[in-house]
Amino acid sequence: MRTQARQRPEEIRHRRRGDRRIGVDPRQITDHGQPRAHDRSQKDASADERFLGATGIMGVGSLMAVPLWDGGNVLGLLYADASFARAAFTEDDLRLLSMLGNVAAIQMRNASLIGEKLVKERLMAEALAAAEIQRGCFPDAPPAVPGYQADGRSRPCHEVGGDFFDFVDVGNGRHVCMLGDVAGKGMGAAILMSMIHAVFHELVKDGPPILELARRLNGTVLRHAPSNRFVTLVLAELDATAHRVTVVNCGHAPAPLVAR
Repeated sequence: MRTQARQRPEEIRHRRRGDRRIGVDPRQITDHGQPRAHDRSQKDASADERFLGATGIMGVGSLMAVPLWDGGNVLGLLYADASFARAAFTEDDLRLLSMLGNVAAIQMRNASLIGEKLVKERLMAEALAAAEIQRGCFPDAPPAVPGYQADGRSRPCHEVGGDFFDFVDVGNGRHVCMLGDVAGKGMGAAILMSMIHAVFHELVKDGPPILELARRLNGTVLRHAPSNRFVTLVLAELDATAHRVTVVNCGHAPAPLVAR
């Protein structure tokens, strides 16, 4: 924390008798980071180029302002004024105000850090809650199909992600597997993944052919996903009675060929 406690004031001035207005330009403090006391009895501020464009304040005989430092940045100003010339501020007053400004700047920075910490904790809590919800979208175990074996795992890079898979028994020996990936990572991908997962379960229970299922899922993504998001998807249907697998690939990696 930068301190200005020992810096001497540039000038201390009193308002002239009969002059009811005193000028101050806060930008002189924030731009140059210098503490300043000002009154009008010793020098005419209107002739000082540093006060060109200053804002006039009625009824103020003496004033001072110090910058509030946060490292190399000025957070704001600490300002004090007096109505009467006989209450003019001294160099000691300005040094005291500078010390108070340093303390105030430290407290402001600490409050900012505490606020940032609370925001990070809240975001982490929300991410962990979302991760728990997302884990509930994955199957606890693959379906038990005589003569076949299946398994699946997903471990996102962050707390949540856009990868997904599922197995659904649609009856009559038919089993549908969905494997997909939403472009991107994090919360946005996870939300879109959850939408696709919910729509998939709603559509697949009617038992449509997987090509039709893919068309309907694609329509959902086109209607509801942002234009900068896309999804790659593979649908595979196992007919355990006929021992036949039908695959629909929607931009995903090619399915491995086990036997021809």
